This record gives sequence, C-alpha cells and structure tokens, in this order.
Amino acid sequence: MTKKPDRRINRTRQALQSALIELILEKGYDAVSVQDIVTRANIGRSTFYTHYSSRDAVFSDSFKSLEISLNMALQQDLENSRPAPSYPLPYIELLLHHIDKNRPLYRALAGQSGGALAAKHIRKILLGLVSRDISTRNLGVVLSKTTSDALTHYLVGAITDILTWWLDHKTKWQVAEVHSFLTMMITSNLESATKTGKRLRP
Repeated sequence: MTKKPDRRINRTRQALQSALIELILEKGYDAVSVQDIVTRANIGRSTFYTHYSSRDAVFSDSFKSLEISLNMALQQDLENSRPAPSYPLPYIELLLHHIDKNRPLYRALAGQSGGALAAKHIRKILLGLVSRDISTRNLGVVLSKTTSDALTHYLVGAITDILTWWLDHKTKWQVAEVHSFLTMMITSNLESATKTGKRLRP
C-alpha cells in the first residue's frame, strides 16, 4: 500500500517554494540565500534542511511541480486532439497558454530572474517538444542526425529567448501574437533546413 504524503511536509515545502518564488521576483535568483527563504517562510533553518539540501533543491522542486502540471495539460490535449495541425510545434500554443495562465510563477522560474538553472529546466521541456515535432515530420529523410540535432538546439535556443523576452517585458503581445511569430520563425527555419539538408554531412 502506497503511503500518502504527509500534509505537514507538503505544507512546509509549499511555504518554502512560495517564499523562494516571491524572493526571485523581488531580487533575482542569484541574490537569494537560504536564510532569506527561511525568514520569508517563517520556518527554522534546521527545518529547511530536513526537507531540502540547498536553495537549488527548492528551486528544482518548484519547477518540477510546474512541469508536472504542464505535462498533464499536454497529455490531455494529445488525448483529445483532432488530426495534427499543419503548422509546426502545435504544442507550443498550449505551452504559451500555460505560461500566460501561470505568468508570475513562470516569470520567477523561467524568466531572466530565474537564472541559469531555470534556463536548463525550460530548455529540457522545449527539447522534448521540438525533437518530437521534427521526428514526426520525417525530416530524417533529408537531414542527418547531426543536422537534425543542431536544428533542434538552434530552435530551442531561439524559442527560449522569445519566451524569456515575453515574460520579462511589458509587451502588448498576447498568446496569439507570440504563437504567430514563433510559427513564422520556426516554419522558415524548417523549410531552409530541409532545402539545404542534403548538402550537409554528419
């Protein structure tokens, strides 16, 4: 029989995660210390180390919760989906809506304030989305694995920069505008890669 999570443990961890997110939005991830977190959460330092080994561990746990929520939304959309859209990376639109719905959390975890650790997490999610889309389009017919991998990482870097810009700047762009821009950019790169793929070697 699976043991149910202790509610007190969950409450303590949630308090620490919430404190970290507030502090990230206030002064950036790199400036936050463990002492800042426990002071904001009103939790003892020894209690902190009962649950987490470091500030990075709290951050990773916060992002894990967000990633689980996103993956559940992606899976539900996949199960309920009609024939795949003709435009590239159909799941990017769902990601954008998820970001918009949870903007303060994403700003803390995936915006510029989140720092390098956040970029690592968001890139991991995007790498899965982009590589899946490229593979379903059978670009392997014209692209070597090396070229396909390079294209995937190039697109992920560009998408990550656009998402960070969208989160951190007071742009008037809504989900539709960001999605339209990313679709245009990605389509152009996919078409260019397909045309030149045969001339590239591993």
